[in-house]
Amino acid sequence: MFLPYRVIITSRGNEKKGIYFSDADYDKFKYNMDQARGIYAFLLHCYVLMINQYHSVVETPSANLNSIMHYINSSHSNYVNRKMKRSGHLMQGRYRAMLVDQDNHPLELSAI
Repeated sequence: MFLPYRVIITSRGNEKKGIYFSDADYDKFKYNMDQARGIYAFLLHCYVLMINQYHSVVETPSANLNSIMHYINSSHSNYVNRKMKRSGHLMQGRYRAMLVDQDNHPLELSAI
């Protein structure tokens, strides 16, 4: 039986460049995260969006973190590439995920 796990996720722009270029880009990213929550049924405890990266604390009851992250990162990359009339990678490689002890409270995690 798979037990839910909580992870801190970070992902940043290719060559540490920006991944959001307007307020609408931040809104679209948040929309994509919300869509992913509906599709993959994970908990989003907290997140922060910076110009060239984002961090989040998620908890998933299924072994589907790869699918979640693929959806979020590819949705945002496709959106930005269409909007900016560009092609290629927006994100720098694979996201980073750090497993967190389940006993930690999400507010404590958000200070990391």
